[in-house]
This record gives sequence, C-alpha cells and structure tokens, in this order.
Amino acid sequence: SSGFKGNTQNAVKEQDSVVPQYLSVEELCPPEFEWTMLEPGFFQTTFKIKSLGIKYICVKIDLKNPALKIRPGIATSKKGARVNKFAHKQKPVLSVNTTPFDVKNYANIVGIVKSEGQILSKAAESYCALGLKNTPEGYQAEILNKQTQDAIEQFDSAYGGFFQILHNGQINYDFTVTRRS
Repeated sequence: SSGFKGNTQNAVKEQDSVVPQYLSVEELCPPEFEWTMLEPGFFQTTFKIKSLGIKYICVKIDLKNPALKIRPGIATSKKGARVNKFAHKQKPVLSVNTTPFDVKNYANIVGIVKSEGQILSKAAESYCALGLKNTPEGYQAEILNKQTQDAIEQFDSAYGGFFQILHNGQINYDFTVTRRS
C-alpha cells in the first residue's frame, strides 16, 4: 500500500518516493448526493471510487433537532477504542472517529477534546477541529482550521480532527501531506 489509500489523493510511485496527485472535485464527488434518513434529523450518503480504493460516508445532521446529544467516547486502555465497538455498546444514531491518537499509545489523544466546557485533551494547533455551541435553538457548529485556545474558547464542545479538506465548497490544499493525510 502506498499510504494514501482512502483519502483525496492518488499516490503515484516514482522510484522510492510517493508523489501525491490531486484529483478534481468532479472526480471526488458524485453529481448528486442521495441522502438516506437514519432517524429524523440524521441523514447519510456514501460514495466510492473503486479504482482508487476510496469510500467515504457523509452525514448531514439537523443541529436544531432537540433529540441531538453530542458526547465524546474516550479510550481508557492503551489499545484504544474502535468506533464500531463504542457504537455497539452506546447505541448512538451516529459515531464519528475524529481526533488523532498517539500510535505508541492509542489511549493518548493528539488534539482537542472539549465536552460541555471541560477540556479532556489539549489542543494541537496543527490540526483542525469541530466546534459546537449549545444554544436554546439547538447546536451551532463551526469547522476550525487550527486548534488555537482563542478559537476553541467560544465553544462548549470541540473535537479535533486532522485537516480541513473543503472550505466553502473548495478543496483546501493548505496542509502538509503526511502518512496521516
């Protein structure tokens, strides 16, 4: 494997190095998304690019849905916690694996996890995050390009991620390509 399987890049081997070649939005997205309702306010669509071994699942959540509850699932062992095992135990409508972890100790989170005002893992400025604010009308969400203290402070909850790939409908190439990209 080239290390780029499953993301937005096509890896081409040239001698001993891997050179990423970016795909166009048209190659990465279907002409239309067909959304399937999981439960009221929760929708899902999937898309595959078989030739590249890419499959992605997109979700659409009505943040005003009064049934929506967002909470972290934190690993407590060095082996970490697989999303499917967490989901099997907790029975949520949706489970999302967002925050990177230390490959030497899977229980060590690399990046922000803030839940209901309590910081469970400190920010890693080189990564992005999803910030959530709980209001009387429902949640408000924002994708933060960098996990800075100032950016995270205004949110009740924040969950780290790797890199922001899309911004206002445009592919964001402003990140360092690594084996985790």
